[in-house]
Amino acid sequence: LAQMLDSDVLDEVASESARAGALPRALDVGAGSGRDCIILATRGWAVTALDRDKRALGRWETLAVKQGVETACTAVIATLREEGDLVRSLEAAACNPIHCDPPESPTFQLVMLCRTLHRPTLAELATLLAPGGVLLIHHFLEGNTHPTHPDAVLRHGELREMFHSELEIVLDEQRAIEDGRVLTFFVARRRPKAP
Repeated sequence: LAQMLDSDVLDEVASESARAGALPRALDVGAGSGRDCIILATRGWAVTALDRDKRALGRWETLAVKQGVETACTAVIATLREEGDLVRSLEAAACNPIHCDPPESPTFQLVMLCRTLHRPTLAELATLLAPGGVLLIHHFLEGNTHPTHPDAVLRHGELREMFHSELEIVLDEQRAIEDGRVLTFFVARRRPKAP
Protein backbone atom coordinates (compact mmCIF):
# COMPACT_ATOMS: atom_id res chain seq x y z
CA LEU A 1 0.00 0.00 0.00
CA ALA A 2 2.86 2.40 0.72
CA GLN A 3 3.76 2.32 -2.99
CA MET A 4 0.19 3.24 -3.88
CA LEU A 5 0.23 6.16 -1.42
CA ASP A 6 3.49 7.37 -2.99
CA SER A 7 2.05 7.33 -6.50
CA ASP A 8 2.26 10.11 -9.08
CA VAL A 9 -1.53 10.00 -9.36
CA LEU A 10 -1.95 11.03 -5.70
CA ASP A 11 0.73 13.71 -6.05
CA GLU A 12 -1.17 15.10 -9.04
CA VAL A 13 -4.46 15.09 -7.10
CA ALA A 14 -2.84 16.87 -4.15
CA SER A 15 -1.33 19.49 -6.49
CA GLU A 16 -4.71 20.11 -8.13
CA SER A 17 -6.26 20.73 -4.71
CA ALA A 18 -3.45 23.06 -3.71
CA ARG A 19 -3.94 25.09 -6.91
CA ALA A 20 -7.60 25.40 -5.97
CA GLY A 21 -6.55 26.70 -2.54
CA ALA A 22 -7.70 23.68 -0.53
CA LEU A 23 -6.20 20.73 1.26
CA PRO A 24 -6.74 17.45 -0.55
CA ARG A 25 -9.31 15.36 1.34
CA ALA A 26 -9.05 11.61 1.92
CA LEU A 27 -11.51 9.07 3.31
CA ASP A 28 -10.37 5.72 4.71
CA VAL A 29 -13.34 3.35 5.04
CA GLY A 30 -12.66 0.68 7.65
CA ALA A 31 -9.64 2.64 8.86
CA GLY A 32 -9.03 0.67 12.04
CA SER A 33 -6.15 2.35 13.86
CA GLY A 34 -5.65 4.64 10.86
CA ARG A 35 -2.01 4.01 9.90
CA ASP A 36 -2.65 4.88 6.25
CA CYS A 37 -4.53 8.06 7.24
CA ILE A 38 -1.59 9.22 9.35
CA ILE A 39 0.75 8.77 6.38
CA LEU A 40 -1.51 11.01 4.30
CA ALA A 41 -2.03 13.59 7.07
CA THR A 42 1.72 14.00 7.51
CA ARG A 43 1.87 14.72 3.76
CA GLY A 44 -0.66 17.56 3.94
CA TRP A 45 -3.97 15.78 3.42
CA ALA A 46 -7.13 16.35 5.47
CA VAL A 47 -8.23 12.83 6.37
CA THR A 48 -11.42 11.22 7.60
CA ALA A 49 -11.10 7.79 9.18
CA LEU A 50 -14.34 5.81 9.33
CA ASP A 51 -14.60 2.64 11.38
CA ARG A 52 -17.01 0.89 13.74
CA ASP A 53 -14.29 0.34 16.36
CA LYS A 54 -14.23 3.33 18.71
CA ARG A 55 -11.08 2.10 20.48
CA ALA A 56 -9.15 1.73 17.22
CA LEU A 57 -10.13 5.24 16.18
CA GLY A 58 -9.09 6.46 19.63
CA ARG A 59 -5.62 5.00 19.03
CA TRP A 60 -5.57 6.78 15.67
CA GLU A 61 -6.48 10.10 17.27
CA THR A 62 -3.67 9.64 19.83
CA LEU A 63 -1.21 8.93 17.01
CA ALA A 64 -2.43 12.01 15.12
CA VAL A 65 -1.67 14.16 18.18
CA LYS A 66 1.81 12.61 18.50
CA GLN A 67 2.46 13.37 14.82
CA GLY A 68 1.10 16.93 15.17
CA VAL A 69 -1.61 16.44 12.52
CA GLU A 70 -4.73 16.23 14.70
CA THR A 71 -6.29 19.35 13.14
CA ALA A 72 -6.26 17.59 9.75
CA CYS A 73 -7.91 14.43 11.12
CA THR A 74 -11.58 13.56 11.61
CA ALA A 75 -12.80 10.29 13.10
CA VAL A 76 -16.25 8.93 12.20
CA ILE A 77 -17.59 6.00 14.21
CA ALA A 78 -20.13 4.13 12.11
CA THR A 79 -21.39 0.62 11.62
CA LEU A 80 -22.30 -0.07 8.00
CA ARG A 81 -25.24 -2.43 7.70
CA GLU A 82 -26.91 -1.68 4.39
CA GLU A 83 -26.63 0.25 1.17
CA GLY A 84 -26.65 3.97 1.86
CA ASP A 85 -25.12 3.72 5.34
CA LEU A 86 -21.73 5.00 4.24
CA VAL A 87 -23.03 8.25 2.73
CA ARG A 88 -25.54 8.76 5.57
CA SER A 89 -22.78 8.32 8.18
CA LEU A 90 -20.56 10.90 6.51
CA GLU A 91 -23.43 13.35 6.05
CA ALA A 92 -24.37 13.02 9.72
CA ALA A 93 -20.76 13.55 10.80
CA ALA A 94 -20.46 16.70 8.65
CA CYS A 95 -23.74 18.13 9.88
CA ASN A 96 -23.55 21.02 12.33
CA PRO A 97 -25.84 20.13 15.26
CA ILE A 98 -27.33 23.64 15.24
CA HIS A 99 -27.96 24.00 11.51
CA CYS A 100 -28.21 21.18 9.01
CA ASP A 101 -30.59 21.51 6.09
CA PRO A 102 -30.14 19.69 3.78
CA PRO A 103 -26.91 17.81 4.46
CA GLU A 104 -24.54 17.77 1.52
CA SER A 105 -22.82 14.59 0.50
CA PRO A 106 -19.13 15.11 1.18
CA THR A 107 -16.64 14.46 -1.58
CA PHE A 108 -13.00 13.46 -1.39
CA GLN A 109 -9.96 13.52 -3.63
CA LEU A 110 -9.09 10.05 -2.34
CA VAL A 111 -11.33 7.26 -1.09
CA MET A 112 -9.58 4.14 0.09
CA LEU A 113 -10.64 0.74 1.32
CA CYS A 114 -7.83 -1.45 2.58
CA ARG A 115 -8.31 -5.05 3.71
CA THR A 116 -11.90 -4.55 4.73
CA LEU A 117 -15.07 -5.16 2.75
CA HIS A 118 -18.72 -4.26 3.14
CA ARG A 119 -20.25 -5.23 -0.17
CA PRO A 120 -23.62 -3.40 0.26
CA THR A 121 -21.82 -0.03 0.38
CA LEU A 122 -19.08 -0.80 -2.15
CA ALA A 123 -20.78 1.06 -5.01
CA GLU A 124 -21.12 4.15 -2.79
CA LEU A 125 -17.35 4.65 -2.82
CA ALA A 126 -17.41 6.14 -6.33
CA THR A 127 -20.19 8.59 -5.41
CA LEU A 128 -17.90 10.12 -2.78
CA LEU A 129 -15.17 11.02 -5.28
CA ALA A 130 -14.68 14.63 -6.30
CA PRO A 131 -13.92 15.27 -9.98
CA GLY A 132 -10.42 13.95 -10.59
CA GLY A 133 -10.61 11.96 -7.33
CA VAL A 134 -8.97 8.57 -6.87
CA LEU A 135 -10.47 5.32 -5.58
CA LEU A 136 -7.86 3.01 -4.05
CA ILE A 137 -8.79 -0.51 -2.95
CA HIS A 138 -6.62 -3.36 -1.86
CA HIS A 139 -8.37 -6.40 -0.47
CA PHE A 140 -8.28 -10.18 -0.38
CA LEU A 141 -9.37 -12.10 -3.47
CA GLU A 142 -11.27 -15.36 -3.63
CA GLY A 143 -9.10 -18.46 -3.57
CA ASN A 144 -7.02 -17.64 -0.48
CA THR A 145 -6.86 -19.92 2.56
CA HIS A 146 -8.11 -17.00 4.69
CA PRO A 147 -10.50 -15.25 4.44
CA THR A 148 -12.70 -17.63 2.46
CA HIS A 149 -16.32 -16.57 3.06
CA PRO A 150 -17.78 -15.16 -0.18
CA ASP A 151 -18.93 -11.99 1.63
CA ALA A 152 -15.39 -11.34 2.88
CA VAL A 153 -13.48 -11.59 -0.41
CA LEU A 154 -13.59 -9.96 -3.82
CA ARG A 155 -14.12 -11.95 -6.98
CA HIS A 156 -11.52 -11.65 -9.74
CA GLY A 157 -12.51 -8.70 -11.95
CA GLU A 158 -15.34 -7.60 -9.63
CA LEU A 159 -14.05 -4.05 -9.09
CA ARG A 160 -13.35 -3.45 -12.79
CA GLU A 161 -16.86 -4.66 -13.62
CA MET A 162 -18.41 -2.46 -10.93
CA PHE A 163 -16.57 0.80 -11.63
CA HIS A 164 -15.48 0.78 -15.31
CA SER A 165 -18.47 2.76 -16.58
CA GLU A 166 -18.02 5.75 -14.28
CA LEU A 167 -14.30 5.72 -13.45
CA GLU A 168 -11.10 5.43 -15.44
CA ILE A 169 -9.26 2.28 -14.34
CA VAL A 170 -5.62 3.21 -13.60
CA LEU A 171 -4.45 -0.07 -12.03
CA ASP A 172 -6.09 -3.47 -11.57
CA GLU A 173 -3.52 -6.01 -10.41
CA GLN A 174 -3.28 -9.05 -8.20
CA ARG A 175 -0.29 -9.28 -5.88
CA ALA A 176 0.77 -11.80 -3.29
CA ILE A 177 1.69 -10.43 0.13
CA GLU A 178 4.34 -11.78 2.53
CA ASP A 179 2.23 -14.72 3.73
CA GLY A 180 1.34 -15.78 0.16
CA ARG A 181 -2.26 -14.57 0.15
CA VAL A 182 -3.36 -12.72 -2.98
CA LEU A 183 -4.92 -9.26 -2.87
CA THR A 184 -6.29 -7.00 -5.53
CA PHE A 185 -4.57 -3.65 -5.94
CA PHE A 186 -7.10 -1.43 -7.67
CA VAL A 187 -6.85 2.26 -8.52
CA ALA A 188 -9.50 4.15 -10.48
CA ARG A 189 -10.06 7.85 -11.08
CA ARG A 190 -13.12 9.99 -11.64
CA ARG A 191 -12.57 12.04 -14.73
CA PRO A 192 -11.68 15.68 -13.92
CA LYS A 193 -14.09 18.44 -14.85
CA ALA A 194 -13.46 19.84 -18.30
CA PRO A 195 -11.65 23.21 -18.17
